[in-house]
Order: sequence, then structure tokens, then C-alpha cells
Amino acid sequence: MLKQKLKKLIISFVFSFSTLVFAENFRIAKLFTVNVSEDSDFTKTEVLSLNDSVAIFLPDSMEYIDGLEVRFEIPEEIALQKSCCEFSIYDSVQPAPKSDQIDYSGNRIFRGVIPGKLSWIVQIPFSQNNNLKSNLYTTKIGQIPDLKENYLFIKLRQLLPVLPPELEDSRITVTIKPILSNKGKLNIKLICPDDNLESCAIYIDDYAYNMNTINNGILLDSGIHSISVISEYYRTEVRKIRIDQAKQTDISITMKSIEPTLLVIAPGGVKIYIDDEVCHTIGKEFIISEGKHKLRFSVGDYEVIRSFNVIKGKSYKANIAIDFQIQEE
Repeated sequence: MLKQKLKKLIISFVFSFSTLVFAENFRIAKLFTVNVSEDSDFTKTEVLSLNDSVAIFLPDSMEYIDGLEVRFEIPEEIALQKSCCEFSIYDSVQPAPKSDQIDYSGNRIFRGVIPGKLSWIVQIPFSQNNNLKSNLYTTKIGQIPDLKENYLFIKLRQLLPVLPPELEDSRITVTIKPILSNKGKLNIKLICPDDNLESCAIYIDDYAYNMNTINNGILLDSGIHSISVISEYYRTEVRKIRIDQAKQTDISITMKSIEPTLLVIAPGGVKIYIDDEVCHTIGKEFIISEGKHKLRFSVGDYEVIRSFNVIKGKSYKANIAIDFQIQEE
């Protein structure tokens, strides 16, 4: 028992020690803040000296954000003076960044020297499953940041003890923008005559979704999607919908009864009979029973009769028009 307790104590000590190893105290000169949004056109640019920092605050909802892109526009005098400045990224920073705070503690997840280039991009992925890649001008960091605080901290620091005169007034332009996933959100509102939503099966691109998922919204790839709503109590409804990147699309679908309907359109003065009964509902859809029916209309001594077969789940329209022709001979 004593050995087990001692083993647990050692494990706890090692874990605590390893946590402290990654924690780092640092001081900054000047702090800029950026509040990122999920808007597809969002960018924020700040101009930093070689010892300035930026606190990046993330939105509460990040359904569409796969990461962050930090672009550096480097003046020629800094690019020529290699290894004069470094760039670091921190997460789990305490206390929360604010303009009058200069001393912080946090976990440094990336450090790199500002390269001898006029442009450099650093990409920060937010999940392991990402399609970001490093290349000649882009560096993807390998560690996924801890976002429980909902903000990140980036810091510049000069590496030279004394800056040459040509670098004293140099500034690096930093542009921050979200890396958006190629997805958008679809919200479907179903309206049923008797609120029998449980009877409806919803398919998007032939994939079935339950009502709980529908109520919370569905993330879909941007582009055109087909929606089908099927029920034994209602008519099948089919829609085409376009999903835009990082945007929400709302659609309302009203379910219709499977009872067949008839719409009769006729000019005034025309007498309408259905199965020899006078039809008083003109210009408005009404329910008609299944099976064979006879439609008769008359104007004076002129009469026309048509027979038709009514099937469940179908709608019918009888458009009665009176016309005449004038011919010259």
C-alpha cells in the first residue's frame, strides 16, 4: 500500500513538474488586440515594432474556423539583417491579456526566427485533421493550441542586444485572418399541419438525418445539396439548396397532406359540376376523394364533360377557358 501511494505521489510530482517546464514567464513592450470573427472576409492588420505583441481573441462559436493565418510583411532592412527578431506563439496565457498588463505566463507552442524574406506566413491549425501544409513561404506549426481560454498570444522579440540605427524605426506588418473550413450551416424548419414531425424522414444527398440533428443545424460542404422529406402521412417534398462557405442558410418546408386536391379555375358565368353536384369552390384548392370523377361545365347550351382518375398524394388543376377565333377569308 505504501509503495502504491509513493508511486502515485511520484507520478503526480512528475506531471506537475512537466507542466511547469512548459510554462514560461515573459514581459512585453506594447500589446495590440485582435477580435477574430467567422466572417469570410475578416482580416485585421497591425504594425508592430520588434518587441510588440498581439493578443488574438477567438469567437465563442468556431464551427467554421479550422485555424489562423498570421502573415508577416517584412521590411527589407530586417530581411537583410538575418536573425534579428524572433516570433513566438503562446496558449494558456495568464492573466487575460489587457493593454495595461506587461507581465504574463503561458505555454510557448512555437518559436521561429523572422526569416530573410519580405513575406512570411505562419498557419496555426486548431485540430489534428487539417489540410494545411508548409511550403517555401508558409510554416505550419506542429502543435495544436489549447483554446480553453479562447485566445492566443503572439510575441515579437529582438535578438540583437543593440539594434543598428537602420532598424530602430523598422516595423513589421502583421495580418491575421481565420482559416475557414469549406463548410456552411443548414437550418431546416419543418411545418406539418398536425405537428406530426416524428413521422418525417429527412435525407440530404441521400443521407438520413434525425430530427435532433436537424434542430441543431447541419454542417455541410459548400455547394449545391438536395433535400428530401418523406412521410407516410404527408407528400414527399424535394428541394435544392446552395450552401455558402462559413454562412448559415435557413429553409422552411411546409408538409402537405397526402389527400388529393383539385383546383378549378373558370371565368364568371360558367356552371361547374363534379359528379353532377354543383361545385361552389372556384379558384381555391380543395380535397377530393380518390377514384374516378366526372367534371362538367356549361355556358348556356354549350357543355363539356371530362373524366379523370384521382390518386392519393396528387394535386389536380382544371383550367376552363372560353376562347373564339376570327378568321378572314
